[in-house]
Amino acid sequence: MNPVYLYILAGTLAIPLLRSFEPQVNYISNWKSLFKAISITGAFFIIWDVIFTHFGVWGFNERYLVGFNVINLPIEEWLFFIIIPYSSIFIYDCLNFFIQKDILGRFGQTIAGGLGILLLITAGIFHSQLYTFWNFLLAGLFLVFQAFYLKSSYLGRFFVAYLVHLLPFFIVNGFLTGSYLDEPIVWYNNVENLSVRIGTIPIEDSIYALLLLLMNITIYEKLRSKEVSPNSHD
Repeated sequence: MNPVYLYILAGTLAIPLLRSFEPQVNYISNWKSLFKAISITGAFFIIWDVIFTHFGVWGFNERYLVGFNVINLPIEEWLFFIIIPYSSIFIYDCLNFFIQKDILGRFGQTIAGGLGILLLITAGIFHSQLYTFWNFLLAGLFLVFQAFYLKSSYLGRFFVAYLVHLLPFFIVNGFLTGSYLDEPIVWYNNVENLSVRIGTIPIEDSIYALLLLLMNITIYEKLRSKEVSPNSHD
């Protein structure tokens, strides 16, 4: 047993967790909203993960796991949906603190709407590939929902954080998909995706990461606003 997946997750969490207690960003003060958002979003993604693992859309290499499964998923995969959002939203909060200007603020809804529609069209074209279809469909619907219904003021900041988070995303996901190992930790059935890869990473994973981050931030911001609002009358 060589629990590389667990080591990768520990390395991903290390810096965000250690710096959560620093007074500047004060990430720890948002933990209540943060972990509620992670739990709600994680439940959705775990169900998706269980179904796709069952149908062989992707799977896991036991060589790099601790060997403990819950509902047919390795424990590392459960931890993934806690640690990755925790670390990614840390990036989002840090950028919001250190970059005062909302660089993409004017364009946030336009980007979300345009990208959402493009993903929905792509999902329709490639409806026979399960990962491509469901990934692009769900991400597209959520982006359209954000752009035309919620019209969230933080969309510009979200897209900046998403772009910045792609650097650690490519490093971490590179390990998971076998860029730096003899074999991938997470394997994909190429029949169910576009077979287009960035290095060893399926192109669909970048959209999966976008949906994971946006769902978490949407719930996180909603919960934070509810915590702040009772004091707005003082």
